[in-house]
Amino acid sequence: AEGYGIHFRSSDITNAFVNSGTITGTATASISGGTSSASATAYGLLIDSGSTFGSLTNSGTVSATATADSSDVTGTTATANAQAYAIEINGAATDPGAISNTGTVTASATATADGDSGVATANAYGFFINNTANLTGGLSNSGTISATASATAARRASNLLS
Repeated sequence: AEGYGIHFRSSDITNAFVNSGTITGTATASISGGTSSASATAYGLLIDSGSTFGSLTNSGTVSATATADSSDVTGTTATANAQAYAIEINGAATDPGAISNTGTVTASATATADGDSGVATANAYGFFINNTANLTGGLSNSGTISATASATAARRASNLLS
């Protein structure tokens, strides 16, 4: 499952991108029984490869929440993967100018795997700037940026006795 609040891909934003409201990206994946793997990725604001923009200003709220739950798996490994990116500027987004946050940026990722055996991974990022050559205008923050990740893998209780 994937969820996007706003996704710019190969887009030109010649002036400023300003958020004073609320942007939310949510993804939930849940599977039960048999062979199961659940994966959820959420983005509040994703500025993707090939995009250009003058500046980014947030005085509102940008959030991303990803939840993955894989349960009741028998005979194999339950796998859950959750990734949350509140604001991501990714791969060759050209010279993004100034980035300013005076608002709230939050990311939360939760993964739970429960079966004969389990593997759970969770990653959360407030700001994730990846493969971007220049931040000529810099990054300033006088607001709140938070990221919380939780991963739990449990072995089914009936298998603990064997």
